[in-house]
Amino acid sequence: MERGETFIDLHVKPVGIIANLEKPHALGLARELVGRLRKMRQRVFLERPLAEVLPGAEGGEVVDMARRCRLLVVFGGDGTILRVAREMYPHETPLLAVNLGKLGFLAAVRPAQLGEVLAVAVKGRFRITFHSTLEVDVLNRRQRQRGLVALNDAVVSRGPISRLTELELHVDGQFLNSYACDGMIISTPTGSTAYSLSAGGPIVVPEAGVHAITPICPHTLSNRSVIVGDRSVIEIRISNRPGELFLSLDGQRMIQLNPADRILARRGDYRVRMVSLPEGGFFELLRQKLRWQGRTFHAR
Repeated sequence: MERGETFIDLHVKPVGIIANLEKPHALGLARELVGRLRKMRQRVFLERPLAEVLPGAEGGEVVDMARRCRLLVVFGGDGTILRVAREMYPHETPLLAVNLGKLGFLAAVRPAQLGEVLAVAVKGRFRITFHSTLEVDVLNRRQRQRGLVALNDAVVSRGPISRLTELELHVDGQFLNSYACDGMIISTPTGSTAYSLSAGGPIVVPEAGVHAITPICPHTLSNRSVIVGDRSVIEIRISNRPGELFLSLDGQRMIQLNPADRILARRGDYRVRMVSLPEGGFFELLRQKLRWQGRTFHAR
């Protein structure tokens, strides 16, 4: 993840608003934001489901919003952000994510901070963080699916049958290891605090140019996470598949795998740009979200 500042003239193009309407306060916050922006004489463009319950504003699909807007405000949790990041591809419109979920590593702005962020937005300057993505291909003799996008992770995992799967891991064309496991996680630095962390993978600082490869419940205890450079091409081959096997992208898009399939993952050209507050940082976010109670010690 890179950091930087950008100027956004909100008078030129509208502000897009996306809300997960399953969240209790999402509709009320979106309605309040529409009112604030109109008082500031800002144009608004709403995702279609939101426009249906907040009449008087133009509505459309996420990809259209990303193409037409200069900023997208998203009310929801990390799952909503992952959906929006996938649906807005290939546009890199900045996202201002307001956390209505529980943990919220991606949607890190609290509703109470929205007014403060909007005040900065009116001046046209944002602090932007750039999050890298994975580009994933599924290859076999009959068909090929290329250019699949994931912000957090690509996961190969078995279906409901509780049997070990045998997977081969290759990096840059070189064989690394065979795993008897429940599956394999390839995560970006952004995704290191998601499923990979739950499976025992490392926490990776967002600006690190690496990917983490973590086996899920490996049969051999010495099989641990491996960190590779994000320029590497990671390949997973299916050695033995006793039951159904799937590829999931960010836990949202699911593809059933065949025994001859090869899964290739690399860093994608597409980046997700997130608006962040000037105060705090990744380590403060870790302490807050993971409820770490550590304190610094000073020598006397």
